[in-house]
Amino acid sequence: MDLYEIEGKKLLKEFGIPTDEGFLYTGDPADERIKYPCVLKAQVLSGKRGKAGGVKVVRDRAELEKTAAEISALTIGGKRVEAVLVAPFMDIAREHYLGITLDPLNRKRILLYSACGGMDIEQLAQEDASKLVRMDVTEGLDAEYLSESTAQQLADIAARLYKLFIERDATTAEINPIAESSDGRLTAADSKVVVDSSALYRQPDLTVIPRPELNELEKDADELKIGYVEVDEGGNVGLVVIGAGLGMATLDTAIHYGLRPYDFTDLGSKLSEDRRQAGGPEPGDKGDTLQRFRRDVQHSRDG
Repeated sequence: MDLYEIEGKKLLKEFGIPTDEGFLYTGDPADERIKYPCVLKAQVLSGKRGKAGGVKVVRDRAELEKTAAEISALTIGGKRVEAVLVAPFMDIAREHYLGITLDPLNRKRILLYSACGGMDIEQLAQEDASKLVRMDVTEGLDAEYLSESTAQQLADIAARLYKLFIERDATTAEINPIAESSDGRLTAADSKVVVDSSALYRQPDLTVIPRPELNELEKDADELKIGYVEVDEGGNVGLVVIGAGLGMATLDTAIHYGLRPYDFTDLGSKLSEDRRQAGGPEPGDKGDTLQRFRRDVQHSRDG
């Protein structure tokens, strides 16, 4: 499960990582917690919010009301903005990137660091791989181009982020950027945390923003133990794959050739003839449901 920025920051704070504390805009411009200038940030489960107009600095009440309304109406990466975060305006002298994720090829966790925080980290890695440091989490963080104080702070944040990663069953935990102020202090100015959905039963109190109820397709998929995700509500093609690895490759290929996937359906790598025909491990089990599910996926959004 992907967490919104405000939810990820809540976890960062829980594990002792300094963050720029913010709060959700209630629609009341007279809220005493609002101090100008401040930053309004779209709470949406999609990247590239800044480029889409989802992150803006406001300097007075009139600008706040106008900008909050504009951001609330946005759709970014096919996802509607669910809320607006009010964050303090920060004096940023430098930005860093720090993340922990899984390396499926080598079957281990890796620590990622870049002194070019705030940028699209995937694009950065493609353009100049030397700007993104990859290391085993047991190696720690020791970069010669960092001041001793900055290196120590980053090492502490990395250790706390790793603790969060393990204890909260995360598959990804990123801070981009870590803002370095003119006096050298480091603060997490954003967050991206993804928690393993199969471990949610032991991870209470993660959400701040309510999740919408499952639609009919999602309910059918959940009942049949089939992976199903709506990718882009403006998409024009549905993807049906067998196995997550092949699925990600298919998704990337479709986007590369100009298609816009609406949804993504993973029938599972252990697909059997009975399951393919009937929708369950036993012949005839939930056949009508799967037939409807297939039809709806294939014709999703009339694509």
